[in-house]
Amino acid sequence: RDSSGALRGDVRDAERVKRLLQDTAKIPEFLTVPISDWNEDKKAAAENDPFKAFAILRKIQKRVPGVSDHSLHIIWRLRQPGVCDEFRALSDLDDNDELPYASFRGADSLGASALAFLSDGFLNFEDYSDGGIYVSAFAAECGVDIDVVEVALDAFEADSKATQCTATQATDAIFIKAVRKGVEAARRMGRKRVAIFPYAGIVDGDGRVHKDRYEEKVLSEQLFGRFGRQLVRAAGGDDESMSEKDLIAAVEKKMVVHNRVFMSRRLLTALAMEGGAVYRRAGKGITAVEQDLEGMAAALIGGMIETGGLNVAYTGSQAKRFQGRSEVLNDAHFAVRFMRDVAFADAAGGDAAAFEKAYKLVKKLLAKELFSREERMMQRLAATSVLLKEEGLATLAKADAKAFRKRPCPTYDTIDAGMFSRALAAENGRKGGSASAKLVRDFFDPKVKQSKKNKRKAKNIIFSG
Repeated sequence: RDSSGALRGDVRDAERVKRLLQDTAKIPEFLTVPISDWNEDKKAAAENDPFKAFAILRKIQKRVPGVSDHSLHIIWRLRQPGVCDEFRALSDLDDNDELPYASFRGADSLGASALAFLSDGFLNFEDYSDGGIYVSAFAAECGVDIDVVEVALDAFEADSKATQCTATQATDAIFIKAVRKGVEAARRMGRKRVAIFPYAGIVDGDGRVHKDRYEEKVLSEQLFGRFGRQLVRAAGGDDESMSEKDLIAAVEKKMVVHNRVFMSRRLLTALAMEGGAVYRRAGKGITAVEQDLEGMAAALIGGMIETGGLNVAYTGSQAKRFQGRSEVLNDAHFAVRFMRDVAFADAAGGDAAAFEKAYKLVKKLLAKELFSREERMMQRLAATSVLLKEEGLATLAKADAKAFRKRPCPTYDTIDAGMFSRALAAENGRKGGSASAKLVRDFFDPKVKQSKKNKRKAKNIIFSG
């Protein structure tokens, strides 16, 4: 924190946002036209641009094909001096015209693994008060003899074959092959080394910070969580019985975890408002900008499973084109992204402050009106109204429940969009939610065939009270 008590990441990004607004750099003409419409002159101008944004975009897309051409302007902005120096260092092409951190890599020691994972300048989770895009890495010993990585990888492979579905086994196998290839290369060097396993992600939801999302990932059944727990066990820790303090003491000589913020929500929003015109012209929202930036992060740090990283799903706003490797959103995350996209459209022509003002207004709209054209969200709204009847304020997020202690409980007709999205997140946090809510969701879902008994139960719930 600085002398006023403000977090240093917040202070730094406030200055960067101010610099973006004051930036008088002339926008090159090739950025004003979609890449697909370039003539030879514009293509030549992009290839000769000193900031090399176009060359870097193509390198990123080679690693993460879901990143869209729309992101060129964002990359160009980030490559400007003083805007985001750590991004510029991370994306500088090496002597072979390649991204320097995009391949499987190691370090000579655990102490040296932080800079081997990421270029200098990226701050810790604790330096920011908001969410955004984060990058994490496990670093563990491997090399000359069988050590933590080799033991963890064998256990992970056996567990994958015994417990995972065919599709997950297939992606696990890609990761295992890449890691074994990388570790073998380190072993041939004839000395003990440390292998690095990077991951890039985004923090969705209002009021959530990077630490919240990281802890969810560690405990998840996704690749990040499953392999991370095997590393801990191989390093001498028992993640099921040890206290956090004892666990850290047991494994700290064999492995470390690095957590950094790739881009705060504040800076991301400012970039989207300043360089997102091409997304608007294509009918895209701020969610697409966020997805492309997340994809950039995964590419730049070597986060995909093909290079021994822990990102399985292709990220980027074009990721849906890649069946089986695209992200699946839960309803709470969808609701937040939908609201942010509406605010992005409403705030067109404004700055980050205009977006935040529009977003506050969107969250206050009635959920039944804002999501009226989204069939799935209307099903969830009906189910949430059932929970509100049965469980009352316990259905809401804690802060909302506290605010409504002396007020009538919200209903289907009165709950606003922001409160509804937070209620969905709260329901996700409870184990399984309500059986009644599931009955209602299934009743409205044409893909679900309910029994006559369950249909009758659902109707009774819907039309009661």
